[in-house]
Amino acid sequence: MHSLFNTLIVSPLAGLLRGLRRILDSTPRFYSLLGIATLQPFYERISGWKAWILVNETSQRCPAYRQHLESFGIDPNKNIQFQNLPETSKESYIKRYSLEEISRCGILPNKGVIIDESSGSSGEPTNWIRGENERQAVSKALQLACAMMHGQKRIFVLNCFALGPWATGMNVSMSVADVSWLKSIGPDTKKIDATLREFGSEFRYLLTGYPPFIKRFLDETKSNLKDFDIHLVMGGEGNSEGLRDHFLQHFKSVYSSYGASDLEINMGMETDLTIALRRACVEDAGLNERLFGRRETPMIFQYNPLDYRIETNADGEMLFTVLRRKSLIPKIRYNLHDSGSVASYRDVEKIAGEKLRGASSLESPHLAFPFLFVFGRTDLTIPFFGANIYASDLDRVINDHPELVQFVQSFRMQTFEDTELDRHLLISLEMAGSTKSSHHSLETIHGWIFDGLVEVNQDFREVCKMFTPDRVRVELHPLEAGPFENADVRLKNNYLNSDVPTV
Repeated sequence: MHSLFNTLIVSPLAGLLRGLRRILDSTPRFYSLLGIATLQPFYERISGWKAWILVNETSQRCPAYRQHLESFGIDPNKNIQFQNLPETSKESYIKRYSLEEISRCGILPNKGVIIDESSGSSGEPTNWIRGENERQAVSKALQLACAMMHGQKRIFVLNCFALGPWATGMNVSMSVADVSWLKSIGPDTKKIDATLREFGSEFRYLLTGYPPFIKRFLDETKSNLKDFDIHLVMGGEGNSEGLRDHFLQHFKSVYSSYGASDLEINMGMETDLTIALRRACVEDAGLNERLFGRRETPMIFQYNPLDYRIETNADGEMLFTVLRRKSLIPKIRYNLHDSGSVASYRDVEKIAGEKLRGASSLESPHLAFPFLFVFGRTDLTIPFFGANIYASDLDRVINDHPELVQFVQSFRMQTFEDTELDRHLLISLEMAGSTKSSHHSLETIHGWIFDGLVEVNQDFREVCKMFTPDRVRVELHPLEAGPFENADVRLKNNYLNSDVPTV
Protein backbone atom coordinates (compact mmCIF):
# COMPACT_ATOMS: atom_id res chain seq x y z
CA MET A 1 0.00 0.00 0.00
CA HIS A 2 2.79 2.37 0.89
CA SER A 3 4.59 1.50 -2.37
CA LEU A 4 1.43 2.30 -4.38
CA PHE A 5 1.08 5.58 -2.51
CA ASN A 6 4.66 6.51 -3.47
CA THR A 7 4.06 5.57 -7.10
CA LEU A 8 0.79 7.49 -7.51
CA ILE A 9 1.42 10.52 -5.32
CA VAL A 10 4.97 10.98 -4.08
CA SER A 11 6.96 10.38 -7.26
CA PRO A 12 4.86 12.58 -9.60
CA LEU A 13 4.80 15.41 -7.05
CA ALA A 14 8.55 15.14 -6.53
CA GLY A 15 9.12 15.27 -10.29
CA LEU A 16 6.98 18.40 -10.58
CA LEU A 17 8.96 20.13 -7.84
CA ARG A 18 12.29 19.18 -9.45
CA GLY A 19 11.15 20.64 -12.77
CA LEU A 20 10.07 23.89 -11.12
CA ARG A 21 13.39 24.14 -9.32
CA ARG A 22 15.46 23.58 -12.47
CA ILE A 23 13.70 26.51 -14.10
CA LEU A 24 14.14 28.86 -11.15
CA ASP A 25 17.81 27.95 -10.68
CA SER A 26 18.73 28.42 -14.33
CA THR A 27 19.65 32.14 -14.17
CA PRO A 28 19.91 34.90 -11.57
CA ARG A 29 16.89 36.57 -13.16
CA PHE A 30 14.68 33.51 -12.71
CA TYR A 31 16.13 32.84 -9.27
CA SER A 32 15.13 36.34 -8.18
CA LEU A 33 11.50 35.25 -8.69
CA LEU A 34 11.95 33.14 -5.57
CA GLY A 35 12.38 36.34 -3.61
CA ILE A 36 9.01 37.90 -4.46
CA ALA A 37 7.27 38.62 -1.17
CA THR A 38 3.78 37.62 -2.33
CA LEU A 39 5.01 34.15 -3.33
CA GLN A 40 6.69 33.28 -0.02
CA PRO A 41 3.64 31.52 1.50
CA PHE A 42 3.48 29.35 -1.64
CA TYR A 43 7.16 28.43 -1.34
CA GLU A 44 6.66 27.63 2.33
CA ARG A 45 3.94 25.18 1.33
CA ILE A 46 6.25 23.62 -1.26
CA SER A 47 8.88 23.31 1.47
CA GLY A 48 6.35 21.33 3.51
CA TRP A 49 5.59 19.06 0.58
CA LYS A 50 9.28 18.39 -0.02
CA ALA A 51 9.82 17.60 3.67
CA TRP A 52 6.87 15.19 3.63
CA ILE A 53 8.21 13.42 0.52
CA LEU A 54 11.71 13.21 2.00
CA VAL A 55 10.50 11.74 5.28
CA ASN A 56 8.30 9.10 3.70
CA GLU A 57 11.00 7.98 1.28
CA THR A 58 13.74 7.96 3.91
CA SER A 59 11.62 5.97 6.35
CA GLN A 60 11.26 3.27 3.69
CA ARG A 61 14.81 3.17 2.32
CA CYS A 62 17.22 4.19 5.07
CA PRO A 63 17.84 1.40 7.65
CA ALA A 64 19.06 3.73 10.41
CA TYR A 65 16.14 6.12 10.05
CA ARG A 66 13.64 3.27 10.19
CA GLN A 67 15.22 2.06 13.43
CA HIS A 68 15.34 5.61 14.77
CA LEU A 69 11.60 6.06 14.21
CA GLU A 70 10.80 2.67 15.71
CA SER A 71 12.82 3.51 18.82
CA PHE A 72 10.36 6.38 19.36
CA GLY A 73 7.33 4.17 18.78
CA ILE A 74 6.66 5.42 15.24
CA ASP A 75 5.66 2.94 12.53
CA PRO A 76 7.75 3.83 9.43
CA ASN A 77 5.25 2.02 7.19
CA LYS A 78 2.52 4.54 7.88
CA ASN A 79 2.11 8.04 6.54
CA ILE A 80 4.21 10.12 8.94
CA GLN A 81 3.39 13.67 10.02
CA PHE A 82 6.46 15.87 9.98
CA GLN A 83 5.72 17.66 13.23
CA ASN A 84 5.61 14.33 15.11
CA LEU A 85 9.08 13.23 14.06
CA PRO A 86 11.86 12.84 16.63
CA GLU A 87 14.96 14.98 16.38
CA THR A 88 18.26 13.65 15.08
CA SER A 89 21.74 14.80 16.03
CA LYS A 90 25.35 13.70 15.85
CA GLU A 91 25.05 12.04 19.25
CA SER A 92 21.59 10.50 18.97
CA TYR A 93 21.74 9.40 15.35
CA ILE A 94 24.98 9.77 13.38
CA LYS A 95 27.24 8.06 15.92
CA ARG A 96 24.76 5.29 16.72
CA TYR A 97 24.83 3.72 13.27
CA SER A 98 27.34 2.81 10.59
CA LEU A 99 27.83 5.00 7.51
CA GLU A 100 26.04 2.38 5.41
CA GLU A 101 23.03 2.33 7.75
CA ILE A 102 22.54 6.11 7.72
CA SER A 103 22.96 6.37 3.95
CA ARG A 104 19.86 6.99 1.85
CA CYS A 105 19.45 3.42 0.61
CA GLY A 106 21.63 1.56 3.09
CA ILE A 107 24.42 1.22 0.52
CA LEU A 108 27.35 3.52 -0.19
CA PRO A 109 28.33 4.10 -3.84
CA ASN A 110 31.66 2.85 -5.15
CA LYS A 111 32.75 6.27 -6.39
CA GLY A 112 31.95 9.96 -6.15
CA VAL A 113 32.10 10.09 -2.33
CA ILE A 114 33.92 12.96 -0.63
CA ILE A 115 34.72 12.71 3.07
CA ASP A 116 34.99 15.76 5.31
CA GLU A 117 36.10 15.69 8.91
CA SER A 118 35.35 17.53 12.12
CA SER A 119 36.71 17.03 15.62
CA GLY A 120 34.20 16.59 18.45
CA SER A 121 34.31 16.73 22.22
CA SER A 122 36.05 13.36 22.44
CA GLY A 123 38.87 14.53 20.21
CA GLU A 124 38.00 11.73 17.79
CA PRO A 125 37.19 13.06 14.29
CA THR A 126 33.72 12.60 12.87
CA ASN A 127 33.56 11.70 9.17
CA TRP A 128 30.91 13.40 7.05
CA ILE A 129 30.33 11.91 3.62
CA ARG A 130 28.96 13.79 0.62
CA GLY A 131 27.66 12.23 -2.55
CA GLU A 132 27.77 13.62 -6.05
CA ASN A 133 24.21 14.98 -6.03
CA GLU A 134 24.56 17.15 -2.94
CA ARG A 135 27.96 18.44 -4.07
CA GLN A 136 26.40 19.48 -7.36
CA ALA A 137 23.56 21.21 -5.52
CA VAL A 138 25.92 23.15 -3.25
CA SER A 139 28.14 24.05 -6.20
CA LYS A 140 25.18 25.33 -8.17
CA ALA A 141 24.01 27.45 -5.23
CA LEU A 142 27.45 29.00 -4.75
CA GLN A 143 27.88 29.62 -8.46
CA LEU A 144 24.47 31.25 -8.62
CA ALA A 145 25.34 33.45 -5.64
CA CYS A 146 28.53 34.57 -7.40
CA ALA A 147 26.59 35.37 -10.56
CA MET A 148 23.99 37.41 -8.64
CA MET A 149 26.65 39.37 -6.73
CA HIS A 150 29.23 39.90 -9.48
CA GLY A 151 27.42 39.45 -12.80
CA GLN A 152 29.62 38.55 -15.74
CA LYS A 153 32.80 40.05 -14.29
CA ARG A 154 35.88 37.86 -14.25
CA ILE A 155 36.24 36.63 -10.66
CA PHE A 156 39.46 35.41 -9.04
CA VAL A 157 38.66 33.49 -5.86
CA LEU A 158 41.37 33.41 -3.18
CA ASN A 159 40.18 30.61 -0.92
CA CYS A 160 41.79 31.05 2.51
CA PHE A 161 39.68 28.60 4.50
CA ALA A 162 41.54 25.64 6.02
CA LEU A 163 42.05 22.96 3.38
CA GLY A 164 42.55 19.21 3.68
CA PRO A 165 39.72 17.26 5.36
CA TRP A 166 37.82 20.35 6.58
CA ALA A 167 34.50 20.83 4.84
CA THR A 168 34.34 24.53 4.03
CA GLY A 169 37.67 25.04 2.30
CA MET A 170 37.49 22.06 -0.03
CA ASN A 171 33.82 22.56 -0.87
CA VAL A 172 34.37 26.21 -1.75
CA SER A 173 37.23 25.28 -4.09
CA MET A 174 35.29 22.47 -5.77
CA SER A 175 32.21 24.68 -6.18
CA VAL A 176 33.72 27.78 -7.80
CA ALA A 177 36.46 26.25 -9.94
CA ASP A 178 34.23 26.06 -13.03
CA VAL A 179 33.02 29.68 -12.91
CA SER A 180 36.08 31.62 -11.78
CA TRP A 181 39.80 31.71 -11.50
CA LEU A 182 40.73 29.96 -8.27
CA LYS A 183 43.72 29.74 -5.98
CA SER A 184 43.29 27.51 -2.92
CA ILE A 185 45.67 29.32 -0.60
CA GLY A 186 44.57 28.17 2.83
CA PRO A 187 45.19 30.40 5.85
CA ASP A 188 48.50 31.90 4.68
CA THR A 189 48.72 35.71 4.70
CA LYS A 190 51.99 35.89 2.75
CA LYS A 191 50.55 33.91 -0.15
CA ILE A 192 47.66 36.37 -0.46
CA ASP A 193 50.11 39.24 -0.85
CA ALA A 194 52.23 37.26 -3.31
CA THR A 195 49.18 36.42 -5.41
CA LEU A 196 48.02 40.05 -5.54
CA ARG A 197 51.51 41.14 -6.65
CA GLU A 198 51.68 38.44 -9.30
CA PHE A 199 48.25 38.91 -10.91
CA GLY A 200 47.72 42.62 -10.34
CA SER A 201 44.63 44.77 -10.24
CA GLU A 202 42.85 43.72 -13.43
CA PHE A 203 40.76 41.09 -11.62
CA ARG A 204 37.83 41.31 -9.25
CA TYR A 205 39.03 39.27 -6.29
CA LEU A 206 36.77 37.31 -3.95
CA LEU A 207 38.59 36.51 -0.71
CA THR A 208 37.14 33.83 1.58
CA GLY A 209 38.21 32.92 5.11
CA TYR A 210 37.61 33.02 8.87
CA PRO A 211 37.03 36.51 10.34
CA PRO A 212 40.02 36.44 12.75
CA PHE A 213 42.33 35.27 9.98
CA ILE A 214 41.15 38.08 7.70
CA LYS A 215 41.88 40.57 10.49
CA ARG A 216 45.37 39.11 10.82
CA PHE A 217 45.92 39.44 7.07
CA LEU A 218 44.97 43.12 7.19
CA ASP A 219 47.39 43.67 10.07
CA GLU A 220 50.27 42.01 8.20
CA THR A 221 49.69 42.83 4.54
CA LYS A 222 52.24 44.91 2.66
CA SER A 223 49.82 45.50 -0.22
CA ASN A 224 47.80 48.67 -0.70
CA LEU A 225 44.43 46.95 -0.90
CA LYS A 226 42.72 50.10 -2.17
CA ASP A 227 44.48 49.45 -5.48
CA PHE A 228 42.49 46.23 -5.87
CA ASP A 229 38.84 45.34 -6.37
CA ILE A 230 38.55 42.85 -3.47
CA HIS A 231 35.35 41.48 -1.95
CA LEU A 232 35.15 39.37 1.20
CA VAL A 233 33.01 36.38 2.21
CA MET A 234 33.55 35.04 5.75
CA GLY A 235 32.41 31.92 7.58
CA GLY A 236 33.17 29.65 10.50
CA GLU A 237 32.08 32.04 13.26
CA GLY A 238 30.24 35.29 13.85
CA ASN A 239 31.54 38.81 13.51
CA SER A 240 30.69 42.15 15.07
CA GLU A 241 29.52 45.15 13.10
CA GLY A 242 32.62 46.98 14.34
CA LEU A 243 34.78 44.34 12.68
CA ARG A 244 32.71 44.63 9.49
CA ASP A 245 33.28 48.39 9.44
CA HIS A 246 37.01 47.79 9.78
CA PHE A 247 36.96 45.31 6.91
CA LEU A 248 34.99 47.73 4.73
CA GLN A 249 37.91 50.13 4.88
CA HIS A 250 39.82 47.60 2.78
CA PHE A 251 37.22 45.50 0.90
CA LYS A 252 34.48 46.62 -1.48
CA SER A 253 31.90 44.38 0.20
CA VAL A 254 31.79 42.15 3.29
CA TYR A 255 29.35 39.26 3.80
CA SER A 256 29.15 36.24 6.11
CA SER A 257 27.87 32.77 5.30
CA TYR A 258 26.28 30.23 7.65
CA GLY A 259 26.79 26.48 7.44
CA ALA A 260 28.08 23.43 9.27
CA SER A 261 30.19 20.34 8.60
CA ASP A 262 27.22 18.24 9.73
CA LEU A 263 24.94 19.65 7.04
CA GLU A 264 26.09 21.94 4.22
CA ILE A 265 28.04 25.12 3.71
CA ASN A 266 26.24 28.34 2.77
CA MET A 267 22.82 27.33 4.12
CA GLY A 268 22.26 30.97 5.03
CA MET A 269 23.82 34.08 3.54
CA GLU A 270 24.07 37.66 4.67
CA THR A 271 22.53 40.12 2.24
CA ASP A 272 22.41 43.90 2.18
CA LEU A 273 18.97 43.48 3.68
CA THR A 274 20.13 41.40 6.67
CA ILE A 275 23.14 43.64 7.29
CA ALA A 276 20.93 46.74 7.35
CA LEU A 277 18.54 45.00 9.75
CA ARG A 278 21.35 43.88 12.05
CA ARG A 279 22.89 47.35 12.13
CA ALA A 280 19.48 48.77 12.97
CA CYS A 281 19.15 46.29 15.86
CA VAL A 282 22.60 47.21 17.16
CA GLU A 283 21.68 50.89 17.16
CA ASP A 284 18.12 50.45 18.47
CA ALA A 285 17.88 48.25 21.58
CA GLY A 286 14.09 48.55 21.53
CA LEU A 287 13.88 47.14 18.01
CA ASN A 288 16.25 44.34 18.97
CA GLU A 289 14.09 43.49 21.99
CA ARG A 290 10.89 43.50 19.92
CA LEU A 291 12.39 41.20 17.30
CA PHE A 292 14.23 38.74 19.54
CA GLY A 293 12.99 39.23 23.09
CA ARG A 294 16.54 39.42 24.40
CA ARG A 295 19.50 41.78 24.70
CA GLU A 296 21.92 40.00 22.37
CA THR A 297 21.89 40.79 18.67
CA PRO A 298 22.27 37.61 16.59
CA MET A 299 23.89 37.07 13.25
CA ILE A 300 21.14 37.51 10.66
CA PHE A 301 20.96 35.55 7.40
CA GLN A 302 18.41 34.70 4.72
CA TYR A 303 17.86 31.19 3.42
CA ASN A 304 16.03 29.47 0.59
CA PRO A 305 12.95 27.62 1.95
CA LEU A 306 13.02 25.25 -1.03
CA ASP A 307 16.39 23.93 0.14
CA TYR A 308 16.00 23.93 3.92
CA ARG A 309 13.21 23.61 6.44
CA ILE A 310 14.26 25.18 9.75
CA GLU A 311 12.39 25.02 13.06
CA THR A 312 13.13 25.89 16.68
CA ASN A 313 12.52 23.36 19.45
CA ALA A 314 11.37 23.99 23.02
CA ASP A 315 14.98 24.55 24.14
CA GLY A 316 15.53 27.32 21.61
CA GLU A 317 17.72 25.12 19.40
CA MET A 318 17.27 25.07 15.65
CA LEU A 319 16.35 21.89 13.75
CA PHE A 320 17.41 21.61 10.11
CA THR A 321 15.98 19.46 7.36
CA VAL A 322 17.94 19.43 4.10
CA LEU A 323 15.30 19.11 1.39
CA ARG A 324 17.33 17.12 -1.12
CA ARG A 325 15.90 13.69 -1.92
CA LYS A 326 19.17 12.40 -3.35
CA SER A 327 21.47 13.44 -0.52
CA LEU A 328 23.69 10.52 0.39
CA ILE A 329 22.99 10.98 4.12
CA PRO A 330 19.48 12.42 4.69
CA LYS A 331 19.28 15.01 7.48
CA ILE A 332 15.79 15.34 9.00
CA ARG A 333 15.07 17.61 11.97
CA TYR A 334 18.81 17.64 12.67
CA ASN A 335 19.88 19.49 15.81
CA LEU A 336 23.17 21.36 15.42
CA HIS A 337 22.79 22.73 18.96
CA ASP A 338 22.76 26.26 17.61
CA SER A 339 20.52 28.70 19.43
CA GLY A 340 18.30 30.70 17.10
CA SER A 341 15.06 31.04 15.23
CA VAL A 342 13.52 31.86 11.87
CA ALA A 343 10.92 34.38 10.77
CA SER A 344 9.16 35.18 7.54
CA TYR A 345 9.90 38.40 5.72
CA ARG A 346 6.40 39.67 6.37
CA ASP A 347 6.59 38.95 10.11
CA VAL A 348 9.84 40.92 10.37
CA GLU A 349 8.43 43.67 8.18
CA LYS A 350 5.59 44.20 10.65
CA ILE A 351 8.15 45.08 13.33
CA ALA A 352 10.99 46.64 11.33
CA GLY A 353 9.20 47.83 8.20
CA GLU A 354 11.02 51.13 7.73
CA LYS A 355 14.41 49.49 8.15
CA LEU A 356 13.64 46.85 5.53
CA ARG A 357 12.19 49.37 3.09
CA GLY A 358 15.28 51.50 3.50
CA ALA A 359 17.48 48.56 2.60
CA SER A 360 15.52 47.69 -0.53
CA SER A 361 17.12 50.48 -2.54
CA LEU A 362 20.57 48.92 -2.29
CA GLU A 363 22.22 47.45 -5.38
CA SER A 364 21.89 43.73 -4.69
CA PRO A 365 18.56 42.00 -5.41
CA HIS A 366 16.04 42.47 -2.61
CA LEU A 367 14.88 38.92 -1.87
CA ALA A 368 12.04 38.44 0.59
CA PHE A 369 13.37 35.08 1.72
CA PRO A 370 12.77 34.08 5.36
CA PHE A 371 15.27 35.25 7.96
CA LEU A 372 17.56 33.04 10.03
CA PHE A 373 18.70 34.41 13.41
CA VAL A 374 21.75 32.67 14.93
CA PHE A 375 22.82 33.43 18.51
CA GLY A 376 25.50 30.75 18.91
CA ARG A 377 26.12 27.27 20.21
CA THR A 378 24.25 25.68 23.11
CA ASP A 379 26.33 22.51 23.35
CA LEU A 380 29.17 23.87 25.50
CA THR A 381 31.37 24.93 22.59
CA ILE A 382 33.12 28.16 21.71
CA PRO A 383 33.93 28.90 18.04
CA PHE A 384 37.43 30.32 17.59
CA PHE A 385 39.15 30.82 14.23
CA GLY A 386 36.72 28.29 12.75
CA ALA A 387 37.42 25.60 15.37
CA ASN A 388 34.90 24.51 18.00
CA ILE A 389 36.49 24.44 21.45
CA TYR A 390 34.49 22.16 23.74
CA ALA A 391 34.18 22.60 27.49
CA SER A 392 35.07 18.91 27.72
CA ASP A 393 38.37 19.68 25.94
CA LEU A 394 39.41 22.09 28.68
CA ASP A 395 38.07 19.76 31.35
CA ARG A 396 40.30 17.02 29.97
CA VAL A 397 43.34 19.32 29.82
CA ILE A 398 42.90 20.30 33.47
CA ASN A 399 42.09 16.90 34.91
CA ASP A 400 44.78 15.05 32.97
CA HIS A 401 47.49 17.48 34.07
CA PRO A 402 49.16 16.55 37.40
CA GLU A 403 49.58 20.19 38.47
CA LEU A 404 46.43 21.85 37.11
CA VAL A 405 44.15 19.25 38.65
CA GLN A 406 45.54 20.12 42.08
CA PHE A 407 44.54 23.80 42.19
CA VAL A 408 41.80 24.44 39.57
CA GLN A 409 38.28 24.29 40.97
CA SER A 410 36.38 25.28 37.84
CA PHE A 411 36.72 27.24 34.60
CA ARG A 412 34.87 29.43 32.13
CA MET A 413 35.48 30.13 28.44
CA GLN A 414 34.46 32.99 26.20
CA THR A 415 35.62 34.91 23.15
CA PHE A 416 35.85 38.68 22.81
CA GLU A 417 37.17 41.41 20.56
CA ASP A 418 39.73 43.84 21.97
CA THR A 419 39.93 47.53 21.09
CA GLU A 420 41.92 46.62 17.98
CA LEU A 421 39.08 44.28 16.87
CA ASP A 422 41.27 41.20 17.33
CA ARG A 423 39.45 38.08 18.49
CA HIS A 424 40.69 36.35 21.65
CA LEU A 425 39.79 33.21 23.58
CA LEU A 426 39.60 33.98 27.31
CA ILE A 427 39.89 31.13 29.79
CA SER A 428 39.08 31.97 33.40
CA LEU A 429 40.28 29.55 36.08
CA GLU A 430 38.78 29.40 39.58
CA MET A 431 41.37 28.48 42.19
CA ALA A 432 40.50 25.79 44.73
CA GLY A 433 40.15 27.16 48.24
CA SER A 434 42.42 24.68 50.00
CA THR A 435 45.46 24.99 47.73
CA LYS A 436 47.71 27.72 46.41
CA SER A 437 48.98 28.20 42.89
CA SER A 438 51.34 31.09 43.65
CA HIS A 439 54.43 28.98 42.92
CA HIS A 440 53.25 28.60 39.30
CA SER A 441 53.64 31.64 37.08
CA LEU A 442 50.73 32.70 34.88
CA GLU A 443 52.99 32.16 31.89
CA THR A 444 53.56 28.54 32.92
CA ILE A 445 49.84 27.91 33.47
CA HIS A 446 49.06 29.50 30.10
CA GLY A 447 51.55 27.16 28.44
CA TRP A 448 49.94 24.12 30.05
CA ILE A 449 46.48 25.21 28.89
CA PHE A 450 47.52 26.14 25.36
CA ASP A 451 49.61 23.00 24.79
CA GLY A 452 46.84 20.89 26.26
CA LEU A 453 44.26 22.25 23.82
CA VAL A 454 46.66 21.58 20.95
CA GLU A 455 46.94 17.99 22.17
CA VAL A 456 43.25 17.18 22.67
CA ASN A 457 41.49 19.18 19.93
CA GLN A 458 42.42 18.39 16.34
CA ASP A 459 40.76 21.50 14.91
CA PHE A 460 42.47 23.80 17.41
CA ARG A 461 45.77 22.13 16.53
CA GLU A 462 45.21 23.14 12.92
CA VAL A 463 43.93 26.68 13.41
CA CYS A 464 46.58 27.67 15.99
CA LYS A 465 48.90 28.04 13.00
CA MET A 466 46.94 31.22 12.23
CA PHE A 467 47.66 33.06 15.49
CA THR A 468 50.20 33.48 18.24
CA PRO A 469 49.60 31.88 21.67
CA ASP A 470 48.83 35.27 23.23
CA ARG A 471 45.45 35.18 21.43
CA VAL A 472 44.50 32.67 24.12
CA ARG A 473 44.37 34.49 27.44
CA VAL A 474 44.32 32.82 30.83
CA GLU A 475 43.26 34.61 34.01
CA LEU A 476 43.15 33.34 37.59
CA HIS A 477 40.41 34.08 40.14
CA PRO A 478 40.12 33.23 43.85
CA LEU A 479 37.41 30.80 44.87
CA GLU A 480 33.91 32.20 44.18
CA ALA A 481 35.29 35.49 42.84
CA GLY A 482 35.02 37.24 39.49
CA PRO A 483 32.89 35.25 37.02
CA PHE A 484 32.50 32.52 39.65
CA GLU A 485 30.86 34.79 42.22
CA ASN A 486 27.43 33.64 43.41
CA ALA A 487 27.76 30.30 41.61
CA ASP A 488 25.18 27.86 42.96
CA VAL A 489 26.95 24.61 43.82
CA ARG A 490 23.61 22.80 43.63
CA LEU A 491 23.46 23.46 39.90
CA LYS A 492 25.54 22.12 37.05
CA ASN A 493 28.65 24.17 36.32
CA ASN A 494 28.28 26.85 33.68
CA TYR A 495 31.44 26.58 31.63
CA LEU A 496 30.66 29.30 29.09
CA ASN A 497 30.54 33.02 29.80
CA SER A 498 28.37 35.12 27.53
CA ASP A 499 30.29 36.38 24.56
CA VAL A 500 31.42 39.96 24.89
CA PRO A 501 30.94 41.32 21.38
CA THR A 502 31.51 44.91 20.38
CA VAL A 503 28.17 44.93 18.55
